[in-house]
Order: sequence, then structure tokens, then C-alpha cells
Amino acid sequence: MEIKDLYVSSQLHNVISNDLSENMLNHCYMISGADAYLLDKYTFFLVKEIMCMGDNKPCLECLNCQKIEHSNMVDLCIYPRENKTLMVADINEIVSDCYITPIESKYK
Repeated sequence: MEIKDLYVSSQLHNVISNDLSENMLNHCYMISGADAYLLDKYTFFLVKEIMCMGDNKPCLECLNCQKIEHSNMVDLCIYPRENKTLMVADINEIVSDCYITPIESKYK
């Protein structure tokens, strides 16, 4: 079974797809898990699902999914950037940038 299949069968996918279909996406989701690798992959599938322009989300083939895959999405910021822990400076940057509207997708 591929990681995408695991994600699509997960509760995380159910919550996100339901929120997207009802146009009720929350401003924040906290995701936790014991497996750091799987957690990282799930997080990227979640972001692809939210920003996907295809019909079957995440399609992994549309322009936004490809940009996320290749780390070229302008509207996606990943924290922490340099350190392994989230710093106060990171939080301050997130707060100051959260008012900037997305450029390439519907969400930031």
C-alpha cells in the first residue's frame, strides 16, 4: 500500500476533505504522531489536498501539487526553517505574514 492510499484512508483526510467540501477550512490544524516520516508525508498530502486544483484531491498532477512537490509553492511556508524547534522569531514572522493574501492558490 502506498503512502497516498494510507493518507486517503486516514481520519486526517476525512476531516480535511469534509471541511473543504463545506467551505469551512479552519485556520489551523494540529497533527501529531509517533512516526516522524509518516507525519511529514501526511502533512504534505494535506497541503496538496488543500491547494489542489484537480477534481480528485490530492491529484498530485496539477500545477499546485507539482509546485508543492518541488518546493516551489510561493504560498507555502514551512516552519521551523533553520532550527529543529519553533522559535519566537518564527511565530512573529507567521503573525506578520498571515495578513498577506495568497498569490498562486486560494489558501496560504
